[in-house]
Amino acid sequence: MSIDSNNWRVTGLPRYVLRGLIVQLEAFELRHESFDMIDSGAVLMFLPPDAKPTDPFIPIPITREQLITGYYGESISSIRKQDN
Repeated sequence: MSIDSNNWRVTGLPRYVLRGLIVQLEAFELRHESFDMIDSGAVLMFLPPDAKPTDPFIPIPITREQLITGYYGESISSIRKQDN
């Protein structure tokens, strides 16, 4: 199967919503670290073009850093406290 625009598409969020999601992911990471919880992180949901309506999405884990470099395209300031 070849990848072409007739079979594949990217759908998603407006850029400002993606930025908010990335900042929120960092807040969740901080909370998970404070309570020694396992970080579940973000997941891209993939559905092949030949999937049937009843087929499940395929979850693909993605890190905050991968979202920033691969989808947002520029740096986002950290909400973590900086040591002075």
